[in-house]
Amino acid sequence: MKFHLKPDNRGASDEELLSDFKRICGSLNKDGITSSEYAKLGRFAPRTLINRFGTWQNVHLVSGMRLSKRYAIPEEELFRNLVEVWRTLGEQPNYGDMSREPSVFSPQTYARRYGGWRKALVEFVRWADQTDSEEGLATPTSVTKKRTPRDISWRLRAKVLLRDGATCKLCGVSPRSGETRLHVDHVIPYSKGGETEIENLQILCEKCNIGKGDLIA
Repeated sequence: MKFHLKPDNRGASDEELLSDFKRICGSLNKDGITSSEYAKLGRFAPRTLINRFGTWQNVHLVSGMRLSKRYAIPEEELFRNLVEVWRTLGEQPNYGDMSREPSVFSPQTYARRYGGWRKALVEFVRWADQTDSEEGLATPTSVTKKRTPRDISWRLRAKVLLRDGATCKLCGVSPRSGETRLHVDHVIPYSKGGETEIENLQILCEKCNIGKGDLIA
C-alpha cells in the first residue's frame, strides 16, 4: 500500500488560480459559473479563490470574464452553503460567520438578495420547511411501496439540523463543545430497509457515525 499526499495549493499564485477558473469557464462554455460548478471541476476549492479575490463576483472580474447581469446564484446553492456553515458551527451562523470558511458566499450576498441577513435566515427556514418532491416517495399509494432515494437532499439535511439542534444524538457533542464534524445518519440503515425520511434521520458526530456502522441506533 502506498500513501500519497494531496497537493498543497496554499502557495498557488493568482495566475494559477485565475487560469484554472478560466479553464472551467471554457470547458462549460460560460462566462459566469457558480461556485458549485467550479467545485466539481476545478483544481482548487472555491473558498481559496474567494479568500484571494474577495468575492465570487470579483473572481469573474479579475479573470476578465464578462459576468452577465442575468447571472444569479441559485437559491438552492445559497441555502446549501448555509446548511454547511450551520452544520460546521453547530449553531445558527451570524453575519460575521459567513465571511469565514466554510462559507463560499459573503454575508453581503445574502443581505442583498433578501434585504438583510435576518430576512435571509427567515427565508432559509421557510425553504427548509417546504417539502421536497422526493420526501413523499415512501408513502405507499398501492400494494407495492416505492423506496425513497438513499441520498439525503439538502432540504432534508436542513430540517434534521434544525430539529436536532446540530448536536450528536448519541453522545451529545457539537462543534460548540469541541472540534467535530456532524453527519446526517439513517437510524435504521438504508441497507436494512430504512427510508430517507425525517423520522428515520438523526444528527451524529463523525466518531459516533463511524462506530455505529450499519447498526440500528
